[in-house]
Amino acid sequence: MGLSWVACSAKTGVVICDLPGLTVDRISTAICAYTTATASLLIEATTDPDWERGTLPGGAYLVALDGELPKWGAIITKRPRAFGKAVALSLATVEAYMDRRFISDDVSYTDEDQNAIIEDLVDTYVGDSFPIRVEATASATTRDRTYKKASDKSIYSALVELAGVIDGPEWTVGWEASLAVGGERMYTPVLYVADRLGTTPNEDMDPAVTFEHPGPVSSGTFTEDYSSGAGANDVLAVSTAIADVRPESSHAVYADASRPTYELRFTPSEGISDIDTLDEHAEATLARVQEGAVSLALVLDYGTAPKPGVDWTLGDVVGFRVTSPEFPGGLNGTARARGWSMSLGATPSIEPTLTEVTRG
Repeated sequence: MGLSWVACSAKTGVVICDLPGLTVDRISTAICAYTTATASLLIEATTDPDWERGTLPGGAYLVALDGELPKWGAIITKRPRAFGKAVALSLATVEAYMDRRFISDDVSYTDEDQNAIIEDLVDTYVGDSFPIRVEATASATTRDRTYKKASDKSIYSALVELAGVIDGPEWTVGWEASLAVGGERMYTPVLYVADRLGTTPNEDMDPAVTFEHPGPVSSGTFTEDYSSGAGANDVLAVSTAIADVRPESSHAVYADASRPTYELRFTPSEGISDIDTLDEHAEATLARVQEGAVSLALVLDYGTAPKPGVDWTLGDVVGFRVTSPEFPGGLNGTARARGWSMSLGATPSIEPTLTEVTRG
């Protein structure tokens, strides 16, 4: 695939060294979540002598470059070194760092732009020691939120909770290149926040990108799932009990003409006492599970498929068109690309994470 790797300081983003001997089998990314990966670094006579600093767990992150364009990055979390073997590295994308930073004050937001809440939390409690920039669009939705220092709530959990309500915000991390004051190369993360990421075609228009089989789609699986947690038509959101009183939402119910009642009860986040917030979580979850989980897993040939970050981006609505005997009349429709993974081996491939799958 022609990707190269650099190691950067997790405090400044300045490049520490190039790592031409680094091998990573698979990378991935997703909206509103972090992902992990593993890597290995073969130490040879030509390896940059700064490689130890460049692979310091917690103190460095790796960035994959397509030319000079940063495509993906992740913090080094673990570095076991076995005698006589390549150095093994465990990686987690930048979103995972936000699970290691906490809201350390009593903070309240009243009738506040939901995207601005995320921007303020990240700027205040993450950007103080980590080189991340937030790019948030103005939101059409306002929220009330109160965070207590004593709750030990991480920034990541606060962002996940906000994203989990109906019409909640979406966020993901991208990367940008720049030069430090002294002229050194820098690669730093950008947290993009919006009511909805990506693009949606007009009602009478086809998506800009369609994945086809036969064609760039080499294989795929279409799955309909109504197992526990995947499908339900009666949803209740509950919080943690306080003095034997447990806050809970109203039942969010879907009038299903084909199925008996299937219940789902869940806790969106600990410590939620506002019933309206719990109602929003229940309604959002019902909308996701009322017809069960429909998923489409596709494997695309990297050489011929539309490329993420070039032809389509996270959040885009894409099309699919499959001709196969398992689907009389074909399997056609649209889906939303909420993530992707890439195999970087001998036969590179792309696997988009498709949700909101709708058959045409």
